[in-house]
Amino acid sequence: MSIGIIIQARMESERLPGKMYKKILDKHLLEWVILRTKKAKLVKKIVVAIPDTKKSSVLLPLIKNNKVDFYQGSLNNVLERYLKTAEKFMIDPVIRITGDCPLIDPILIDKSIKKYLSLKDKPDYFFVKGYPFGLGDIEIIGLKALKNIFQKTKNPYHLEHMISFISDNPDLFKIRVKTASQKFFREGLRVCVDKPQDLILVKNIIKHFKPREDFTTEEILEYLDKNPKISDLNRHIKHNYSIPEEKKC
Repeated sequence: MSIGIIIQARMESERLPGKMYKKILDKHLLEWVILRTKKAKLVKKIVVAIPDTKKSSVLLPLIKNNKVDFYQGSLNNVLERYLKTAEKFMIDPVIRITGDCPLIDPILIDKSIKKYLSLKDKPDYFFVKGYPFGLGDIEIIGLKALKNIFQKTKNPYHLEHMISFISDNPDLFKIRVKTASQKFFREGLRVCVDKPQDLILVKNIIKHFKPREDFTTEEILEYLDKNPKISDLNRHIKHNYSIPEEKKC
């Protein structure tokens, strides 16, 4: 077993239908996620976990062309999809990255891994909060914790939004949440893609840096600070993701 990334993706998104297949310059959104993730130096295993539906199967050629592994599983039981992917590819712990983060920063992936590996007592759940949404959405979860959730809940909401079970039951898990450095702390900034305005913002960023594909969080923040009209495009959209809280003793 070794640490690895599982990217969850599907074509059945309700907020922005088919967003994984949206084009940004010459690449589909999911291809940007894979491309950026592959630049992380501390990860050898990357798997894209998609539903075994006809609609999501359109993503298979993109995944294969980008030379990463894939797993097809349940549409709504995302927890089961993650668990079976981790078991098949012998991944433990799992680095969870969602397919709506085309600008995920490989430098921040490596930073999160280094912080996790530096902990003597490895937690069930590890996260660095405060990074801009879409750049540092990097959750590290132990395989044992995934199995624990799978055994304890049949709640459809928890199965689809698997980290919500940890958020709702913090006493059952060992949780470690670090805070991003002041340099990168921008928790009110969105660079993920859930709505059309998000996609417009991301397109502007990618077009600004073309033909480069390795631009960093620091460079993105500098660009957005200098272009408030761009950074304000999606400021009204609220991010409703719940981060598990570390229990203070």
